[in-house]
Amino acid sequence: MTKRFSDVFGIRHGELVSSGAFDPFIAIDAPFYVDPFLLRTSAVPEMKGAEETFRKHFEIVITLLKSSQKRHDAVHRKAPSSLSSRR
Repeated sequence: MTKRFSDVFGIRHGELVSSGAFDPFIAIDAPFYVDPFLLRTSAVPEMKGAEETFRKHFEIVITLLKSSQKRHDAVHRKAPSSLSSRR
């Protein structure tokens, strides 16, 4: 039987869902995830520059979280929406 992320890491499925997080099936969904360490060495022409784009995308969120003074302050709440915004 395929396990969900919540099963593997001991998190209640409902908690993930209520927070808006995806609770993937590890064996089914994992092959579709991007491994950022492979972007640098990819020979696929469409992936040229992808490592830099990927890094910059998450750098914004990391900067927001570092500047947050406490959990759930305005900056901390802004971080998740920065993941989905288009640049």
